[in-house]
Amino acid sequence: METAVLPEAREAARAEQKAGTLARLQCGLALAPILAMALSIMALDSVAHSGRLERWLTNQLREFSRQTGTEYVDAGYYIDHEDKLLTEQLPAQSYPDGGVYIFGTCNARVDFPPGGPIYDFATANTSHDDTYQLLRYLIDQRGLLRAGAGKCHVVFALSYHASRKDPTGFFPNLWGRHGLYTYSPARGIADAPISPLRRFIGQERTRIAGFMACLGEYAVQEMHHLSYSKGEPPKKHYPAYYKEADYRYMGSNWETGMREEVQWLGQAVGELQQRGVSVTVALLPLGTWEDDLPFKREYGQEVAALCRDKGIRLLDWTKILGDDDFDDSVHPNVNGIDKLRAAFQTLAAQLNHAGPGADNSKGAPLQ
Repeated sequence: METAVLPEAREAARAEQKAGTLARLQCGLALAPILAMALSIMALDSVAHSGRLERWLTNQLREFSRQTGTEYVDAGYYIDHEDKLLTEQLPAQSYPDGGVYIFGTCNARVDFPPGGPIYDFATANTSHDDTYQLLRYLIDQRGLLRAGAGKCHVVFALSYHASRKDPTGFFPNLWGRHGLYTYSPARGIADAPISPLRRFIGQERTRIAGFMACLGEYAVQEMHHLSYSKGEPPKKHYPAYYKEADYRYMGSNWETGMREEVQWLGQAVGELQQRGVSVTVALLPLGTWEDDLPFKREYGQEVAALCRDKGIRLLDWTKILGDDDFDDSVHPNVNGIDKLRAAFQTLAAQLNHAGPGADNSKGAPLQ
């Protein structure tokens, strides 16, 4: 026998069903933007991992720099060279075969093929005590010397710009930029205590942001071509302005600061020598507008005295580039970087030719 359903109950059931349908629709509409955003991020991340597109974009940007006489360092899909170093290169590099390790500041940033044998750890606005902190981190936590001292060669690529502590705090802030590392003057650099998932998300977020910036840079490049369709204007240098900027940069107490920073360089060299690691110092190229500045002269003398005391090889590369090879007062343009890269590669060939058993920690001659 069928049970009769009252009209009121039937209406209540319909209202409940309608409310459920409306709730599901509202939930779907609320989730739709989140889903669309997630799919967009996944698509962007996938494109940001495209090696072919990355090579095309970087080649375009490099050629633009060549045409305009400006600096270009391959940062891949990252906002700058430092982002690429911290987010991609340091986590991936393991140094099982040793290599030639370059340390310096922004004018030593040269891109090399991944996987060695040359690794460039130069970062912008880096003083010698900053370099010492980075060196300690790479040795203690990243196994920089795991291949054995005889297979590892450290090159300090220097100019007087590294003898001044950056008051803006670029180096400490760099390591906390994306939450992947921690830094303090007392404890140095360390990997941030975060989960692998959070680290992965941070790395991918950085890559996507850099990819978008790279596309923006390419768009600016195309607009520049439209503005100068009849040819690039000749590159001009402003020596008087450069000198004034250098005096402001170094400050009034530059001699005291320089001696302190050279002491940090000596400490780094001494610790490497205690481990039997080969050390070479190269004084980086500078424009002719630097010739009569007291900073260049005093720094060259301080570093030369240190190298004599430590018995290590000192290379004077200050004149291997012409003024036309610079983008500004200190940074080489893309042509200058090509020449600087060739100099590092020649040096690396000499160091590797010395063989894993050669003791160059005390300045054994290299032919």
